[in-house]
Amino acid sequence: MSESERRDGPTEQAVPDVSPLEQLKQYAEDIPTCVGGDGTEEFVPDDALRELYRLALNALNAGARGEDVLEHAIMGLGSGREGRIGARMLLNAGLSLDTRVRDGTLMHHLVAWNILPLRRTDDAELTLQDILARRPKVDLRDGDAKTALHLMVESLLGDVRTADSEIGEHFIHCYPSNSSGEARRYLAQAVPLMLQAGYNPFAKDCFENSVVRMLGYAAGAYSELADASRRCNESPMPPQAPPTSYVLHPVSAQPAVSAHGPMPQIWIAVPSTEHVARLEAPVHLPYGRPPADVSPAALAKAECAKIQFGKYRGSLLKHLPEDYVGWMCGTPGFFDNKAAMLRHLAALGRVRAGPGCFARCDEWGLGWYIHKSWRAGLGACG
Repeated sequence: MSESERRDGPTEQAVPDVSPLEQLKQYAEDIPTCVGGDGTEEFVPDDALRELYRLALNALNAGARGEDVLEHAIMGLGSGREGRIGARMLLNAGLSLDTRVRDGTLMHHLVAWNILPLRRTDDAELTLQDILARRPKVDLRDGDAKTALHLMVESLLGDVRTADSEIGEHFIHCYPSNSSGEARRYLAQAVPLMLQAGYNPFAKDCFENSVVRMLGYAAGAYSELADASRRCNESPMPPQAPPTSYVLHPVSAQPAVSAHGPMPQIWIAVPSTEHVARLEAPVHLPYGRPPADVSPAALAKAECAKIQFGKYRGSLLKHLPEDYVGWMCGTPGFFDNKAAMLRHLAALGRVRAGPGCFARCDEWGLGWYIHKSWRAGLGACG
């Protein structure tokens, strides 16, 4: 031991500084949870949420990027009152509703997972009136090109479902999912507020769904949505409607009516000429490298990363398991063009009815979901 250590005692070791963002990240990874009364569902207790929000505020005040803070705090912004209080705290600290996180924005997350109170009932809570007064950008979309209005209608009403008709390959019929009366009554009041804020009910997502279309089908079954549907139809059309992959034509001018109410309207979906041309466009490797210079693993990664047309068990096709990727690379001509990829994927099973605007291939229990925009190249596949 040195003379100075004998005189002054042991030297204190320097404790490395941990940034507020790193503290938030560490706490979010190990956040305590409790098990619900039925013993199956886990939830984050209120005191843990308050600590999560406190760390998030510290990180924001220390200059951390809003996207980084929200990435770790998002798990606490659930559908309960504590989640709304936490969101209000972060917004008051300077976080924007347009802050990007994962596949959307904070606004998308709040309306997709919450039934926000319409108007202020408690100074500590976040209401729909509050967030619309903060002027979120109404043209921002999530990963599926959905606006906040899309997400609100889907989460409260349920997806507009489509299914193949026995009449032909491209016939589909649409009907609303079951939803609670409380959710429908909330939606009837919330949609006019969203329209006043500037949201466009005619905007289409990547599945060709618009809010006008969804509410139009639902209003036939639920009378409380009739006024919201009428207001959407009376909204001014956008100056230039976005291009669509399919043109929908109703089979009959008026939907059939039974003793139980209006029957689902049947439509025929005809692919546009531009869309067929895109399907047949060749797929090229990145950076122009020839296939001979690329290993099978690199080829799989390069090609599958560009597949954006369907989902496998809820994940995009670019996140396929390794054995399916190996099968793709071992199939001659699989990556020749997008239509060829479609035909090979469809060969996994029959195209059947499924949720959303997807056609489902469910042979062998694989649960494939292929977006309808692929079907222009299918031909007769079952």
